[in-house]
Amino acid sequence: MTSVLKISVQDGLVFAADSRTTVGHNGNRVRVFDGVKKIFTLHSDFPVAMATWGQNRIGGLSVERLMREVQARLSGASVGHADWKLDVSVATISDLGAKVANFLYHEHYLKAVESGEKLEELYLHFAGFSAGKMHPGHAEYCLTPEHMHGPKESDGGAVQVNFTGAYVTRLMVGTDVRVMSALVEAGVAKEVIQDSMKTVGTATLRDLVSPGMPLSEVAALARGVMNTEITLSRFGPEPDMVGGDIQMVVIDKDSCREMKFKPIDFQIPPSVWKRGHRLY
Repeated sequence: MTSVLKISVQDGLVFAADSRTTVGHNGNRVRVFDGVKKIFTLHSDFPVAMATWGQNRIGGLSVERLMREVQARLSGASVGHADWKLDVSVATISDLGAKVANFLYHEHYLKAVESGEKLEELYLHFAGFSAGKMHPGHAEYCLTPEHMHGPKESDGGAVQVNFTGAYVTRLMVGTDVRVMSALVEAGVAKEVIQDSMKTVGTATLRDLVSPGMPLSEVAALARGVMNTEITLSRFGPEPDMVGGDIQMVVIDKDSCREMKFKPIDFQIPPSVWKRGHRLY
């Protein structure tokens, strides 16, 4: 489980994510760890970032460690990879996304699969400003044992929101993610359900996001939604697999700003509850 949210408006975009991951341990047992990075800036002078969700380790290496090699290659600091050095004056999200996705898939993911490692899907979502563009663009890949899917690309638009996470989905789409499975079992075509949920989600977003919204306000909204995801996950029927610090990257035409927040803790300690004292 993980939760990633991206909100894009005319002036830029905001990525937000939790920092918790789950690792298989001794058969069917699972261990939970915090402090996992899921959003990555790619180059100090290029306003594009990548968010990941799904598989977090490949061939014994974390995605974070692999992305450090990507960052070194793009900056020109990796010996033997001069062809990777990024020319930010002409770089595009399309070209950069393809290079990073192919590196992760062909140099690591496929080799791990061929060695017998069982891997889940790994999603890579790139967003930011290509050279010479005034509005943000987007590209997404999905790595699976059978194939590298993508890219799904788009150039800006007034508002774009991408998200994963049970409670973010409920907030954005207005329904529980399990409704889709129930409707499919009832015989409703999956495409019809997806189109309907997209329509509802679009209407919901009109009440939250506007094309001219300042990035500071978008960041506040993203932080609030992510905090809600983390808080509600504590009370859900599923294991508490969303949590840790809230990661955030805010991207405008000139830069990427990385931030991190502690989630607001709404827990009431039993000692305070029993005595009836306020916490403030």
